[in-house]
Amino acid sequence: MTPSLPPELWRCVLRFATWDGIDYDAGMPGISKGTPREDNMKTKVAVTLVSRLFHHAASAFLFEHIIIEDARRAQKLSALLSTLGQEGARHWIKVIVVDIGKKLTACRSPTGGVVPMVANTLRLCLNLQGFIWLRPTHGTEFTKRDDVQKMIAHIPGTIQICRWVADIQCVPFGAFLLRASASLRVLILTGFNTCDCSAHMSITFPSLTHLTLTVDSDGTSESHSFLGPTPSLTELTLLGEDYNIISEILTLERTRMLRILRFGRETEIKAAILALALRACPLLQEVHYHSHNAHPSSTPWKGDVNHPTLRHLSVTGMGWDYYADLESARARLRLYFCNISASRFPLLHTITFDGVLLPESEFR
Repeated sequence: MTPSLPPELWRCVLRFATWDGIDYDAGMPGISKGTPREDNMKTKVAVTLVSRLFHHAASAFLFEHIIIEDARRAQKLSALLSTLGQEGARHWIKVIVVDIGKKLTACRSPTGGVVPMVANTLRLCLNLQGFIWLRPTHGTEFTKRDDVQKMIAHIPGTIQICRWVADIQCVPFGAFLLRASASLRVLILTGFNTCDCSAHMSITFPSLTHLTLTVDSDGTSESHSFLGPTPSLTELTLLGEDYNIISEILTLERTRMLRILRFGRETEIKAAILALALRACPLLQEVHYHSHNAHPSSTPWKGDVNHPTLRHLSVTGMGWDYYADLESARARLRLYFCNISASRFPLLHTITFDGVLLPESEFR
């Protein structure tokens, strides 16, 4: 029986049938945190084999989210795109994820053959919105820096989402950030900056809403040095323990509109940093951090700390010692947060804890 629906409606139906949790037509929230499940891709392939109509309606879904895990896949994709015109796959690809961490044990230098092929693929994509490089940072340094510079130069200046888990070459990456500064909405940089520059250009990111940076104290992390005003920033994650860098980042020109502030596991939240964060984020609604010591004397909630808009507080860990029982944990937590009150935090309604250590008897 011939389907009576027009192709446009079939495309909408098939979009729901192959849903992978990512809205490619509405900014792709959450794309930077993961990749579609393998069974979703199998469903997409199966749908395109049903009929010519379904093949025509759903073929674009196969190319929306490309994952490259080795040089062979990179070469096949680059060769395919090189044979096509401006329609079809070159226009369909929305996100490219390069994840070669799984191949490290099988190949001594896994980046060697991948980088040039990825560079050519980036050059040929016409509607790319997200580029994610998940290469581990330790033990797999780029062997050919010229190839890396060419690859970075081909990342489109209209990109919206960039996640870079690798060492950062200051000059080419800075040039990319400047080129893409107007369109970037999500930026995640968790590598180390190989930089010999005496000074850096301050770049304004007018559309950036989500930012994650490494702020380590070993003297090599300068990923924040390019960061100028971010007037639209609503969510900030800081990974590391360099309080000087954290202090440099938490300024009103970057955090005036911030709603969510997250600190990594390595960051020990002290009273001075917490007070600075609350002052620098006048519209803050959520704070998330890890606690290395739940003793009341170590609480960062000291003095006259306050905030008019904070609504949710999430703490993970609360120390490494087991509490005798649940009531003992509650008593310690009440002392830890004794300075929090309705007058100082009028909108705070939820404090959540994760990783509070209790004996097994409490769960029987």
